[in-house]
Amino acid sequence: GIKVKVDGESVDGYNIVLGGGMDHEQGIAREWRNSVPHFEVADTLASLFKTFQANRQDDETFLAFTRRHEPAKIDQLLENVSA
Repeated sequence: GIKVKVDGESVDGYNIVLGGGMDHEQGIAREWRNSVPHFEVADTLASLFKTFQANRQDDETFLAFTRRHEPAKIDQLLENVSA
């Protein structure tokens, strides 16, 4: 974790990365969100998973979805699902 400033106070936070893997699915993760306060992580991930469910191809895995789309495209898809 990291420290994030929220209203002038330091709180625990996280950088969220997507698309990484290991073993036979090796890959370097790409940064998607920076400095997310701990109290926003659950909602941020819930929105991401909802976007995945709405935009995945057939039996596409979450890993394949995050590797197929650049982080900026995921943001666009997220806005469409949230609207």
